[in-house]
Formats: sequence, C-alpha cells, structure tokens
Amino acid sequence: MISSQPQSSQENVARRSAQFKPWRNFSEYIWVAPAFIFVLFFTFYAAAYAIWLSFYDYSLASPVRPFIGTENFQRLFQDAEYWQSLRRSLLFVAIDVPLTVGMGFALALLLNQPIRGRWLYRSLLLLPWVISLVIAGYMLKWIFAENTGILNYLLSLAGIAQVPWLSSDAGAFATVVIAHAWRVYPFGMVILLAGLQGISKELYEAAMIDGASGRQRLIHITMPLLTPQFLILLILRTLLAFNMVDLIFTMTGGGPGNATSFLSYMMYQRAFSYLDLGYAAAIGVTIFAINIVLALVYFYVLRRNSA
Repeated sequence: MISSQPQSSQENVARRSAQFKPWRNFSEYIWVAPAFIFVLFFTFYAAAYAIWLSFYDYSLASPVRPFIGTENFQRLFQDAEYWQSLRRSLLFVAIDVPLTVGMGFALALLLNQPIRGRWLYRSLLLLPWVISLVIAGYMLKWIFAENTGILNYLLSLAGIAQVPWLSSDAGAFATVVIAHAWRVYPFGMVILLAGLQGISKELYEAAMIDGASGRQRLIHITMPLLTPQFLILLILRTLLAFNMVDLIFTMTGGGPGNATSFLSYMMYQRAFSYLDLGYAAAIGVTIFAINIVLALVYFYVLRRNSA
C-alpha cells in the first residue's frame, strides 16, 4: 500500500502531462485570434505609430514631412496652452472622480436596501449609462443653453435670473462636470452594488448584536470589504475622465475661449482642426505616459492593499 501511493501519483502526473497538448486544442486559439489581433492592432500598433509620428513634422496640409527629432516635444513643453490644458484636465479629474464614485456609492447603498420597486429604480438609474455620450452631450447642451434652454426657462418661472451655464468660464466648466457626473455615475453604482451584494449579512447581524451603529457598520465593515471595488473604480474613472473628448466636443467645443479645452481635446483639435498630426501625436504620447503612471500607481496600491 505504501509503495502504491507514489506510483499512483506518478501515473496522475503522467496522465495530466499527456493530456496537456495545446496543439490538440488548436481550434480554441482560432476563436481567440480575431479578438487578439484586434486588440494588438488598435492598441499596440496605434501607440507605436503615434510615438513614431511625434518625431516628424507631419502635417496633412503639406506633402513634405521631415524628421525633426524631439522638436515637437520641445515645442510642447514651451506651449503655455498645453500646461493650461493639463491643469484643467487634472482639476476636472480631481472633481469628477470623487463626485461620480460618491454618487455611485450612495445610490448603491440605497438600492441594496429591501425597498419596494427596487428593480424599477435600478432600471431608471441605469438609463444615463445606456445613452451614448455624444447624444447625451447634445441633449445636455440644449438643456443648459442660456437663452433657449429648458433649465433657464424653469428658473425664470421661479423668478430666478438666467444663469450663463455655457457662456462663462466657471459656468461652462461646472456644467461639464455636472453633465459628465450624471452620465457616468451608473458605472460606479453597478460595480459597488455588486460588491455590496457579495458581503455576508451575518457580519452586519453580528455587528448589530454587539451594538454597532449604522455609521460604524458602514465604516468598519462595508467600506473595508469594498476596497478592491473602490480601487478598480478609481483608476478606471480617472483614466476615462482624463481622456474624455466627446462630451467636450458636443457641449462646449472647448469654450468659451479655452475654459473647457482639456488635454485630450487639445490633441483632437491639433490633429483634426489644424491638421498638425506630428504635434498632436506628441500630445498623445504625453497623455499615454500620464496614463501609464496612473496605472502603475493603481497596481502599486492594489498590490500593497492585498499583501
């Protein structure tokens, strides 16, 4: 009996190694190949091409496109508009991410309660996420229009003067923040609601027996157990907010002046309005580098949290 145990384990290892032959399941790789090629082409090739393009004076208005080395980056770091756009982008991210995550968390807590018609509330609160960001931008632009918008019309009925939502610097920036938060809060709500439903109710019952208040249960049970969801949500929301173009394009066009011209929109404008693809690619490379730094910070925090 003693000698048969090693022999049986060796037989199992031999059987498993005989079964592990990737070429026998070649059809599985064929099914995965289209998605892999798609990601490879539109991610890695596009990034490599943008880096290559940033070293050329590449303009669609000129047939001559010479190699200029790092001149685009030197021009970029001396461009005051670039630094202003970067500051606006960072300010937008600093306001938008806590706001959208906070809204999502509050609504997730509410929808996790045993209230009547909960399925209906969930469906209604998910509607903004279903709407295309471009369509949402045009719709919100009509709502916030100063002279013809429905919001100022309702304010006038209440005896309140018209608010320059899109015609003043501060108003346009605040409007973009409000519009974007309304559009994307369901994303955080869904992720955090899924995390809440994965927490055992026995933990809350035990805490209630020990006399813990609702606030104490929230701080000491709910939020620590939702840490992975919070971290994932923060990095995704940061990257998506930092790279937003479509809402700016449809609502404000970067105006008034350059009040809502974020870094991603500046890149779009240089490429498709001024046709200066080399300079736009240099801006894109800096955005790519900032995204990498943010992702590395995320992985460091996540790894430290899970250690």
